[in-house]
Amino acid sequence: RFSWPKTTSDLRETGIKHSLGRNILIALFLLSFLPLALFTGVTYFRSNNLLSQQITAQAESITKNDANLLEQYVSLRTVIVDRLVTDKQFKEHLFALVNDPLNSSQSAKTKADLIFIFEANAQIAARNYLEEMFILSTQGDLLVSTNNTWVESVFGKSQNLDPRIQELIGSNRSVLAFIPAGTINEDSLILLTSRSFINEQGHPVATLVVASPMDTALQILADSPAPLP
Repeated sequence: RFSWPKTTSDLRETGIKHSLGRNILIALFLLSFLPLALFTGVTYFRSNNLLSQQITAQAESITKNDANLLEQYVSLRTVIVDRLVTDKQFKEHLFALVNDPLNSSQSAKTKADLIFIFEANAQIAARNYLEEMFILSTQGDLLVSTNNTWVESVFGKSQNLDPRIQELIGSNRSVLAFIPAGTINEDSLILLTSRSFINEQGHPVATLVVASPMDTALQILADSPAPLP
């Protein structure tokens, strides 16, 4: 059977059909792939968002836990200091020292008694919770301390008393103080707790300052689990 040769219009029509068919196949492929892509994207977004929420919740939990640990650490030492300042013998010896600050034999005994009472109160179940203690006059003079060398090396003497200690005189508060290298200690963070003593006339006469190392608390924080990466 004789076949007529294809004309230009026939070839164009055939090309259009092929192109249309190819476009339809591509469109069908894209339409079939699009739901899968959307599902994969949504799943990834939800998983990533869930992981982010878990990390945030864990970080908040760790932060809250660390804050509670620090609060307990400071609170316990505050309770011990308050127990010390309400000790009847400690108060009697302190006022006796204020009234007789000279290095007489009686004054030396009074200082020894104050240190003994402090050390007895600083320990609970053979564990030492308070490190050092010193008592200052209202002018900043050192009346007694468990370690004169440490106090003067770290905080200076009355003429050049550390401003952090000057602010504690006559106050009842707790502050953190950093002790830089070059003093009697290495770099360290300590808790300073002050309690002011007032005479019968209502005037402050002396300030007790107790130093507690924060190394244990910092170690507790360092050992806390880190949030998921």
